[in-house]
Amino acid sequence: IDETWARVSIQRAIIDNRLKMTTLNDLIKATLFYHRKLKFWYPASGGIGQFSLNLAERIRALGGSVYLGTPIQKIEFSEERIQTLSTDQRDWKPDLVVWTAPLTTLTRQLGMPVPKLEYLSTVLYNLEVIGPPRQATQWCYFGGNDTIFSRVSIPVHFCRTNAPPGRHGLCVEVTAS
Repeated sequence: IDETWARVSIQRAIIDNRLKMTTLNDLIKATLFYHRKLKFWYPASGGIGQFSLNLAERIRALGGSVYLGTPIQKIEFSEERIQTLSTDQRDWKPDLVVWTAPLTTLTRQLGMPVPKLEYLSTVLYNLEVIGPPRQATQWCYFGGNDTIFSRVSIPVHFCRTNAPPGRHGLCVEVTAS
């Protein structure tokens, strides 16, 4: 690996810019000997979905519209840009398009060759558990060829109201292509 790639990766991992992080040795020392209490913000009501609800509210307040469950049926493309997006409800002439669906869907709708891409999906299993959590961690990552899940989260550690009293949950993430 090129040393500039490593330096950029180390810089992305820095939470406190007062730390000197120019070498791998600096990173190891900071990891083993430097501890800083971090503040973690999580919506007290609505959970993680509250971020999307707040964003939609802000878009509407600024005069925009939010359409849910409205798949794009047709895309007209010319002059190096998307001219029209059509759904079964109406047509739009967008100034800007932010595409979050798979690129294969976009290229298919544009009549372009579909790239040979493989996507890694995440399947979430949410388990309800009676009693308090046995782990104090918010989430834990797992690895190994014999493990089918990659992470387990305990939502009540993000916010107590994520489960009814006397219960908690486990969110188990399984990756699959």
